[in-house]
Amino acid sequence: MSDIAWKDAWTGGQYSLLRVLVGSTVTLALLLASWSDGSFQAFPASLAIGALAITLGLGGWPVALGLAFLVAAVDLPILSWKTVQLATLWLGLHVALPAAPYGSLSARGREDPDGGWAMRWWYPAVWQVLFVCTRLATAAAWMADGNNVLAGVFVFLSVLGMMRGAALAAWALSFGLELVLAASGYEHFGAVFLFHLLVFQPAWMPRHIVATPATLFYDGSCALCHTCVRFLMAEDREPPLFRVAPLNGPTFEERVPERIRVHRPDSIVVVRGDEVLMRAGAVIAILEPLGGLWSLAAGALQLLPRPLADALYNIVASRRYQWFGRKTEACPLLPPEIRRRFDP
Repeated sequence: MSDIAWKDAWTGGQYSLLRVLVGSTVTLALLLASWSDGSFQAFPASLAIGALAITLGLGGWPVALGLAFLVAAVDLPILSWKTVQLATLWLGLHVALPAAPYGSLSARGREDPDGGWAMRWWYPAVWQVLFVCTRLATAAAWMADGNNVLAGVFVFLSVLGMMRGAALAAWALSFGLELVLAASGYEHFGAVFLFHLLVFQPAWMPRHIVATPATLFYDGSCALCHTCVRFLMAEDREPPLFRVAPLNGPTFEERVPERIRVHRPDSIVVVRGDEVLMRAGAVIAILEPLGGLWSLAAGALQLLPRPLADALYNIVASRRYQWFGRKTEACPLLPPEIRRRFDP
C-alpha cells in the first residue's frame, strides 16, 4: 500500500467520528473532575465547554491548542497520566489538520459535504511510529520485570506494526492483550481504549472496490434520508461504490421486484446485484464497504441480534419525520459533479 493510499484512506467523516469519541471522553472527564471533591469547580467545567466545542467540530485551532496545554497542566484524577498524554498529543496534532471535515458543525450547510477535506501525510505516520515505539518500550519494561515472555510478545507486535500487511493483526492482538492486562490491574482501561483508537489506521481496512456500484434508494421527503445521502456522497470517494435514487422513481421499479416493493420500508433500501437489503441490513451494507472506521462500525452492528437491530431501525424510521423533519426537495443539496451519481 502506497503512502498516498495510507493518507487518503482517512475521510472527513472518519476523522469526525474519531474527534467525537476522543473529545467526548475528555469532556466527560473534565465534567467529572469539576465535581471530584464534592463541590463545583469552575475551571475544569470551563475546560469541558472547550472540549465539547472540539467534539462538535467548533472552536478551531485556538481552542484546541489552549485545551491541549491546559489538559496537560491540570490534575485530573479520573484520568491516568498516559491518557492525559495521549489526549494532549492528539489535541496538538488536531490543531495542524485542515478545518471543517464532514461531520463537524462548522461544515454544516455547505453544498459539497466533503468540502475537499484531506488528511495531512504526517498524521498517520505519527501514530504508526507511536504504536511501534510504545510496543518496544512496553517490551523493555516487561523485560526489566523479568517477564521475558510478555517482552517477546510486545517485540513481536512492534515488528508486525511496521509491516503494513500485518499492521491490523498487530493492532488487534495488542488491543486484546492490553485489555487482559488492564483487567489484571497492569493497565488503565481508558488509556488502552484511547491509545488503540488513536493509532488505528483506516488503510488497514480498505474500501471494497466493486465493478458495479450498489444503489441506495431513499425517501426524498425525509430529512434524515437526505442526511444519509450526503454522508454517502462525502465518504464514498472515487471510484464510487454507490449510486443513489429515490424510492418512488423508475429506477426503483426497474431494480426491485414487485413482491418486495409492496412491502418495502419507506426510508432506505440498498440493492447490491440481485440482493435487496433493508433495515439494519441496508445500514450495514452502506458502512461495511466504505472501509476503515466505518467497517468497524458495521462489524459492531453485526454483533447485535438482527431482530434487535431491525427493531431499533424501525423505531427511528417510524419517527423520522417527527424527530428530523421533512424535505420539500426530492434531491439533497449537492454540487453538479456529485449529482451525476443520481438515477431517476
